[in-house]
Amino acid sequence: MLRVGLALLGCALAAACASPPAEIRPPQPLAAEAAGPLYEPPTSARFADAALRERVRTRPLTYFRATNDAFTREACRRLEKVVGTMPPVTLHGDAHLEQYAVADDGRGLVDFDDTTIGPPAVDIVRFLASVWLAADMRAGDAEPAVRAFLDAYLAALEDPSFEVPEPTVTRRLREGFAPDVRTWLDRVEAMIVPMPAAKRAHMADARKLYVTQMCAQNPGLEPSFFDAKNIGTIELGVGSARETKYLARIEGPTAAPEDDVMIEMKQVAEAPHGSCVLDGPNDPMRVIIGQTRLANTPQRLVGALEADGKRFLVQAWRPHYTEVDIELMRGPVELAEVARDVGAQLGRGHPRGLADPFESQLRQSLVAAVKAARPQLEAASRELAIDTLAAWQRFRRESAGAAAP
Repeated sequence: MLRVGLALLGCALAAACASPPAEIRPPQPLAAEAAGPLYEPPTSARFADAALRERVRTRPLTYFRATNDAFTREACRRLEKVVGTMPPVTLHGDAHLEQYAVADDGRGLVDFDDTTIGPPAVDIVRFLASVWLAADMRAGDAEPAVRAFLDAYLAALEDPSFEVPEPTVTRRLREGFAPDVRTWLDRVEAMIVPMPAAKRAHMADARKLYVTQMCAQNPGLEPSFFDAKNIGTIELGVGSARETKYLARIEGPTAAPEDDVMIEMKQVAEAPHGSCVLDGPNDPMRVIIGQTRLANTPQRLVGALEADGKRFLVQAWRPHYTEVDIELMRGPVELAEVARDVGAQLGRGHPRGLADPFESQLRQSLVAAVKAARPQLEAASRELAIDTLAAWQRFRRESAGAAAP
């Protein structure tokens, strides 16, 4: 049975939902040399931050989240023959269980920072590997979710209108949402790390072009809509921990605090090189296009800005936005429900907008390719999860007392 607990965005916002992490029960430790290409030492630049190293030490799924580029390259290598049979699609690029979120107006995979073009096998095996790791490698817990994901993925490829019932875990989360949006806004604002006045002024200048673009795209908006009541940095993410992120609480349509809006400005990084996916530039348009094709619910106030030589994707957070940590899923049935929902989302979105007016032919080709490769995809996802576990075990041993790079 999956570990039960409560760890989500709200836990960072309200101490009442905090709970100690359940003990991880991995298989017997594997030999260090078995860690192979998925291993990255704790002394690498990626883990320069001591707090991130400590987070990664706690469980294999966090290590998995931090090392997506190595995973993608290895998945491409192991599935070289399979990916050669698959038409390219719009990839999420980092599909896993903890990229799944719920808000007032929708649910599904989010965080499209790594979106690019490539064979669907990349998204499929990465998501399924996260299922194996979330289930602590137990076949009885993981296999129903693996089947549910692939069945829904194929069903949505064949019929883009295919939908699945809302997972139990997201219904439960909705029931626990604060009774008003202002409560949520205040909790999120508490996560903002203040900036010096000079930096605030610098970011205000950087945001001017974005504000102009948003007002042009939305004629009903006034520039005052984007007046920042509070702005600062925010520390979220694992794979994106090294990228700079800002969060601003802005005025919204009126001066009333309950209709304020939270705007995130997130530095865009490059997609992994040396793999079977298209090398993606650090261009916000890459992310905007990918999430437009893949997201279940359109993002709001999406745009871009540049600051300090870095390029940022800008978008509003949906009210009550909450990331669904695996600790929330009560057993294999709830895990399978989320996997089915994600499978349907990717099946609908992977081919969308790529082959009009021949999308139906692309979908038929993808169905045939995925059905033919299904045994290899299932096996590769488990093997990659096992190797990720071995890499994490070695990381955990070697990170005890590791000095910063």
